[in-house]
Amino acid sequence: MEKIIRVEHVDFSYNKPSSFIKDMSFEIPRGKYTCIIGPNGSGKTTVSKLISGILVSDKGDIFVDGMIINNQNMPEIRKYIGVIFQNPDNQYMSSSLKEDIIFALENHNVDPNKMEEIIDEAARKCNASHLLAKSPSSMSGGEKQKGNLASVLALEPKVLVLDEACSMLDGTSKKEMRHLISNMKEEGITIVSITHDSEELLLADYIILMNKGEIVFEGNKEELYKFDTSLYNVELPYIMQLEKEMGNENFSSEEEFLYKVGETL
Repeated sequence: MEKIIRVEHVDFSYNKPSSFIKDMSFEIPRGKYTCIIGPNGSGKTTVSKLISGILVSDKGDIFVDGMIINNQNMPEIRKYIGVIFQNPDNQYMSSSLKEDIIFALENHNVDPNKMEEIIDEAARKCNASHLLAKSPSSMSGGEKQKGNLASVLALEPKVLVLDEACSMLDGTSKKEMRHLISNMKEEGITIVSITHDSEELLLADYIILMNKGEIVFEGNKEELYKFDTSLYNVELPYIMQLEKEMGNENFSSEEEFLYKVGETL
C-alpha cells in the first residue's frame, strides 16, 4: 500500500528537556481513511499538528508526498494538506463563507478569473451552496463545518486532517459531515481523522491507537477487533462490542453481522 505521509523517529516536547513524543515512527496510506484514536492526553492532536506543519518536531523527519516538512517547503506543504479543527468558529475570518474562501484562494495565488468556478464547485460538493452568502454568526455548528470543508476543498488538498472535527456537532450534523468526508476519500483525498468517537472507526481503512505519546496499535478494523483496547480506556464501536458478546472470533462487516443476528433469532 503506497504511503503519502511518513513520520520517522520524531521527538517533540512542549516543555524541554523531557519529550512528550519520543522516537515516533508511522506511515499513512495514500487515498485511505485513517483514524488516530486514544484517551485524552495521548498525543493525538499533537501528532495532527506535526503532520500539518503547525508544530515543528525537535528531532526526526516528517515527509508529505515525498517532501520533507521544513521551513523552506512549508508553503508547498500547505497546498497539500487541509486542516479542519474541532471548533468551527476558529477558521472563519470574513463576514461570509464566500469571502472566506476567496481570502484562502488569494493567499494561494489562485487566478482571480478561476475563483468563481472553484468556489461554486467546492460548495456544491459540500452541500454548502446556500451558505456562500451567509455570515458565520448566522450558521449552525453543522453549517459552519460544511463551510470549513468547502474552504479547504477549494484549495484541492491531497490530505485532509480532521482534528475532532465532528465532536461539537449534533447527531444529524455529525452524520452528514461524515458522509461528506467519506466522499472526499472517493475523490482520492487521503483522510486523517483525530477522533475520540469509536463509531467513526467503522469508516476507517487504517487505525492508529496512541497512549501517553506512544503508538500502541496500528492496523485495520479486523486487527483492532482482536486487540484489547480496554487497556487504554478506549471503547470499540458498539457493533464490535456486540460481536464480542456473541462470541464471534472475527469481526464481520455490518451486513454479515446483521445476517448472523438474524440466524440466532
